[in-house]
Amino acid sequence: MAYPIYEAERTDWIREQEIGKAPEIKFAKFTSCIGVVAKVGNVLFGLHLSQYGVNRLIKDSKKRTDSSTPFSPAIAKEVRLQFPKTPDDVLIVGCVSSWADPCPQEYVELYQIYQGYLTLKGLFDKMQNPYDIGPDGCWGARIQGDKIVPFRNNSPQMPYPSLDAW
Repeated sequence: MAYPIYEAERTDWIREQEIGKAPEIKFAKFTSCIGVVAKVGNVLFGLHLSQYGVNRLIKDSKKRTDSSTPFSPAIAKEVRLQFPKTPDDVLIVGCVSSWADPCPQEYVELYQIYQGYLTLKGLFDKMQNPYDIGPDGCWGARIQGDKIVPFRNNSPQMPYPSLDAW
């Protein structure tokens, strides 16, 4: 996959391109990213999506950056497969405006990301209105009643080294 998805080592700091499963999840800081959260029973599945996917197995940071792949409708379809088939509820939280803002087709990669976002939204039957946090922040989600509720993670801790350490 050009946009690999990794299993999160921890559900209290789900990094870019990671998916985790727990009753409550917390994402690493969003600067332009979004988190897709699906609820099945009393468990949440949370996936941290970046606008450009990279392969962590490439150790050289320049080569890793040069191999980045913009999010697209095809990747959205692959991402959908990471979630249960019929979730009870779905929420997108994060820097939604940086994904959902239509742009001219001349900006090929940004337009592709926008189209990928629209495709992703259309692939889930039950979805709340996206929760746009603005320019950045650390967010999480928990279950309240039968809904997914986002919350600001006011005490984020970065338990992992930077991307260059992978």
